[in-house]
Amino acid sequence: MAGPNNNTANALNDSFDINSQFVNEFGSWIGTIADWAGAFAGISGLVGTIIGLLSPSSDPLKPIEDEIKAQFALLDAVVKAQNIIDRWNSTNTELADAEDVLEALPTLASGPPLDSFQIANQLELCTHPLNALGVDLATGGMPAWTAAYLDQVYWTDSGLYILDVWNQDENNNWVIWDTIDTGYGLQAPPQPPKGPQGEELVFHYRFVFPTYLSAVAIFTVVGKTIDPQFTEATGYASTIRDIASLLSSVHDKIFNVQNTPSEGMIELSPGPWTTAAFWNFLTQQFQGGPYIKGVIALAWDTSNTASEPLPMGAIIEYGAVETFSGYSAVGNYTLDYSVVPSYSDDTSLYQKFQLRLLAKKKAVYAGVGLATAWNTINKLKTMVGDPVLSGLNFADWSFRELFQVSGIGPQNDGSLHLGDLANLLLNTPPSDTASNILSFRNLLTPVS
Repeated sequence: MAGPNNNTANALNDSFDINSQFVNEFGSWIGTIADWAGAFAGISGLVGTIIGLLSPSSDPLKPIEDEIKAQFALLDAVVKAQNIIDRWNSTNTELADAEDVLEALPTLASGPPLDSFQIANQLELCTHPLNALGVDLATGGMPAWTAAYLDQVYWTDSGLYILDVWNQDENNNWVIWDTIDTGYGLQAPPQPPKGPQGEELVFHYRFVFPTYLSAVAIFTVVGKTIDPQFTEATGYASTIRDIASLLSSVHDKIFNVQNTPSEGMIELSPGPWTTAAFWNFLTQQFQGGPYIKGVIALAWDTSNTASEPLPMGAIIEYGAVETFSGYSAVGNYTLDYSVVPSYSDDTSLYQKFQLRLLAKKKAVYAGVGLATAWNTINKLKTMVGDPVLSGLNFADWSFRELFQVSGIGPQNDGSLHLGDLANLLLNTPPSDTASNILSFRNLLTPVS
């Protein structure tokens, strides 16, 4: 028995994937531009691509609009989708000036060098969208990165993970006496207080994230083309640092670096467990005991009518959700009691589960564009000679992380062994790894 299918989660992911696609594309361009140090001819092809994508006839945000309309329609949220689009269109008014400069860039690059006044004039036009979509200096807020709270559709699994509660009727027959929704429920950021005009605005990065990165791409390619001092203190180093700072704050808010409840990326997991804990939970529900979130029975053995039905396994809902967008990577971890012991304190199953959970979190991190944001921040920092962000991009894997998360310790020789890690992933049930291609990339990717 597979776990239930979450149509809301599927629609939210589908509506957001195109947004992340453009985030990744624009971020990749910025990285290429940051690394570029040659003549304009070496990057003219990229400039042509950017010009083509940003032209009115090929509005890159139109596919995002179309997808949110289509997916929100499946959720009976057509009006919400249109409200989100209308609010964004009323905010997004500043990119045109920068696009005009970009279209003129081949001509500017092939002409005589510009004087300092001409350079400043062109780059000022390129900073218009950065300022409009950046931090409001008067309030310190980021109004372009907000949307009406009540217009959002947030992730939920309500009604999907239903646990049967058994009890005896007046004839001593075991019957389903009640049901319990053990899902995690609505995962949404806290409802914000009302503003001066009665509005309730929540952080929101659909549309604005790719648009902001497109503005950064234009600004950097124009600057590196026409201004020899662009990355110097006498040029626009401070503006580049401001861009990196804003992207860092956006990254940290979505990644939930502060571990704020219900904001940004959150983990869905029943917490530390053993099969013994699940068995006790599933068999004692008729006594009205507390339930464990995200856990239902795989099936029930009702063959012995003289005693209560017994669970034949457990399905664990687990993964990660980014609450602002509803983007998620959530799966079902199945423990079949014909394969795993139904009552055991063996922790190896949970150790492997932790690695599967980590993979879900990495999938959300990359899926909403944070891996690209991290790389873009580092490219910008490198441009102006600043230290890059410490540590690894969270989307990447490291053996140190794998050993730490799985809890696998050193052997008697005092060393950590990759064989122990491979054995945990390959031979610990459930069997969810293709065994025909033995690589750690394969071992870390379940077949279902």
